Amino acid sequence: TDVRLHARKQSHLNHSLRGDKALEEPRAGEGNSQNLPLSVSFTNRMKLFKILLFTLVIAAGCSKPSIPSSKPLVLSTLAPYSYFVKRLAEDGVRAETLVPAGANAHLFEPTPKEISRLQEARLWIRMGDPFETKLLPSLEEKRGRLEIVKTWKGLPLIREEGSSCSGWDRHLWLSPKMVREFLPGLAAALIRLCPEREGEIKERLKRFLDELQELDMRIASLLKGKAGAALLASHPSFGYFCRDYGLTQLSLEFEGKEPLPKQLGELFAKIKEKKIKKIFTQPQFPTRGAERLAGELSLTLCPVDPYAYDYLGNLEAFATALASE
Repeated sequence: TDVRLHARKQSHLNHSLRGDKALEEPRAGEGNSQNLPLSVSFTNRMKLFKILLFTLVIAAGCSKPSIPSSKPLVLSTLAPYSYFVKRLAEDGVRAETLVPAGANAHLFEPTPKEISRLQEARLWIRMGDPFETKLLPSLEEKRGRLEIVKTWKGLPLIREEGSSCSGWDRHLWLSPKMVREFLPGLAAALIRLCPEREGEIKERLKRFLDELQELDMRIASLLKGKAGAALLASHPSFGYFCRDYGLTQLSLEFEGKEPLPKQLGELFAKIKEKKIKKIFTQPQFPTRGAERLAGELSLTLCPVDPYAYDYLGNLEAFATALASE
């Protein structure tokens, strides 16, 4: 009996030992002890993702900065002048504009960033507005490096009173004849800046002068039957244009403001006398007065942008609209 009892105890002990060992050994198809629970595996993956992301950020921060353009910066106050620069120098310079599109150049106040751009420029094409004069002190240290082109210098200017441009009319780019007068001076300044491009700049100048002459002739033909006629504008931008083609300019603006009742009455009489049917409005200036006047006199509002970059197409489109009045 004692022998049988001892055998049963030994058998039970062996079975327990085999069971514990079976718990320690992986089952078939389960892999080894490197297989982790799902929560642990996901945590490790997130740590790895963060490490990779941090590495990419550091790499981006250590990348080389972009190399600034080696082309000299030519800054023009107005978009039409930037167009002239581009026509003469093409890709030989960076042609940029100081006054943003749609802004009133007569009231423009440059930001520190815009002044910084001007200080970077090698050539500044001015229009002659008073705000430009205020910028000159900030350019003193750049005086030997920056050349300034005064587009009005030596040209037959129109004296102007009774508008926000009192003094002399600064809208001389609206006359193809005036542009042809100052372009050689602009070309000479570009050649001083880029002497290696002298031949191509002179060749482009010749072609552009021919195009301007052709434009002048087309406009003269369009307006041939309009001698002595008047155009009405929300701002007096077309003095040189009218002088070239025998027209009279009327404006809704008096000393930079809307007309007083007495001035408005005189304007009404002139509109009826000249049989004016259109008012040319400009995005840079208020249109409320023009809209009210158009309603009272059954006039057509004609938006036009004298400051547009597309100089040739823009000026011819204006002349065509004027001829159809």
